[in-house]
Amino acid sequence: MIARKLQAAALAVLAGLMGMPVVAQESDTPPGYVEDVTNAGTSAAAFLQIGVGARVQAMGNAGTAIVRDATALFWNPAAITMLTGTANIALDHTDWLASTKLDYVGAVFALSPSTSVGLSVMNFQMVDEQPVRTIDQ
Repeated sequence: MIARKLQAAALAVLAGLMGMPVVAQESDTPPGYVEDVTNAGTSAAAFLQIGVGARVQAMGNAGTAIVRDATALFWNPAAITMLTGTANIALDHTDWLASTKLDYVGAVFALSPSTSVGLSVMNFQMVDEQPVRTIDQ
């Protein structure tokens, strides 16, 4: 008796679903497609990929664990507590590609053997009108 009621209910649900129209949308453009896209703003803060400090740069930017100067503020801020001395200062200037320049100033001051405070400033300079490079030029 219960089995027949379940079969009848299943058939009623199937019959109801078969009578429903199927609706689909057709679109020639993929979702999120935008026309007239420019390259402006496509790589935000790319200058952060330029490292600081000659020693770490010479090691292929592998300085997260071994940095022992004020450039630790860039590579691993937690490492400033392991610096020796009462004050550490780092100055770095990098002439980079396409007439760009990166300047870095970092200063770390030891307050106690396990407490330090630091401040770092990066300045990235680039030409206002960068020349566009093409295959022909």
